[in-house]
Amino acid sequence: MNILLDLVKLGAIGASLAFLLLSFQLLKNEQALKNKDGNPAEPRPLFLAAIGNFRRAALTFLVAGVLLEFFLSQGPLVLAALNQSILKSDLTRVRFTNWEYSPEVKKIVFGFEEDRMDTSLYVAPALKNKYAVYVGVRKKDATAASQGQYDLVLGPYKISNQSNLEKQLSETELASLGQDCVQFTAFGVLKSDTEKADLPKPFIPASNPNEINFFNSATACLQ
Repeated sequence: MNILLDLVKLGAIGASLAFLLLSFQLLKNEQALKNKDGNPAEPRPLFLAAIGNFRRAALTFLVAGVLLEFFLSQGPLVLAALNQSILKSDLTRVRFTNWEYSPEVKKIVFGFEEDRMDTSLYVAPALKNKYAVYVGVRKKDATAASQGQYDLVLGPYKISNQSNLEKQLSETELASLGQDCVQFTAFGVLKSDTEKADLPKPFIPASNPNEINFFNSATACLQ
């Protein structure tokens, strides 16, 4: 991709400079013309029009090069943002939360809840490598999962299937999480060329909403 970007920049700059050089050469030739008395001649309209066309072509190639470079480097993100803003939709269904079959007592037991899907919680598969997954863990309270701050943050992980990820807790971390309910929240953090291994602590998701995507949240409570 970097080679392609360099070629686009070189091609656009080269074409722009070539047209500027042609217009300069035509203008220089016109200025060198003399009439029959040896005085500077009036520039010919046809050549003046050609000079103007060459300069417009130079500007066109320069602008086109800038736009192509932008879309080659940022195009997928721009298209994903447009898709999310234009095609954003909410879907709902029910999903089972518990199920039990107990033939010894002749009964079945089940429960379900409304499960809403918001496309803003997703990223296009083609963009998944542009995000790193971090999991914030904190004591459950009334604060929305995407708000507030997280002192304990794990990651980065890839957007992929992950299972049985363990973290040994220090006494300080254990005390901060308490003995009631703990909230797990997964965030997608947009990578950058200067990506750091660790996020600033405490992690405040709302501090940079353009680079942080709220994925999912779950709560675990002691029995």
